[in-house]
Amino acid sequence: EILTIVHSEPNINKTDKLALENAIDATERAGKYLDGIKSNLTESDNLKICTISEEIDSVLDLLSYRIRKNNIKILQNTKHDYTWHGKSLYIQQIFSNIISNSIDAFEKNNLNKDNTIIITQYDLNNNHYIAIENNGPEIPENIIHKIFDPFFTTKDRDRGLGIGLSIVKSIVEERLYGKITVENNYKNKKTWVCFTILLPL
Repeated sequence: EILTIVHSEPNINKTDKLALENAIDATERAGKYLDGIKSNLTESDNLKICTISEEIDSVLDLLSYRIRKNNIKILQNTKHDYTWHGKSLYIQQIFSNIISNSIDAFEKNNLNKDNTIIITQYDLNNNHYIAIENNGPEIPENIIHKIFDPFFTTKDRDRGLGIGLSIVKSIVEERLYGKITVENNYKNKKTWVCFTILLPL
């Protein structure tokens, strides 16, 4: 019904119409995500084969409005994929937090030129690696070792409590029996913040 009103209203401008349609679209995506969370939390036997690429695509779909808004280019390089038997919510939480933080970094620093997130998957030495890189500002070396600590945040307090990456670390280590690290890399005269997740094969 809302969409019907939008299309029948002759005085609404195109910008407002697009903004409203984007808001409706984002609400529908968020609703589907919350339904998934509710299902995962309430059904003890809700286990399935989770494919990393599919769960990443689900998260990117959910965040698509913010990605478009900030002119972010998403590059994916999957030499090998990874499957895991468990709750897809765990996988989604990992990538939702990391990618959302990357978008926050672009927004906070008003970066709207050549914003890029690169997601790479590959196998090496009986381990599966997933690297999530962004060319936003580097994490200062004096605090990078605290980035996974509970309640530590570089954001304004009204933007986050500092528990997202702590939850990510717990899921990677306790549910997937892997490891996660973060570092600043320098290539092509740019700074890249890189989160690397190692999962045993």
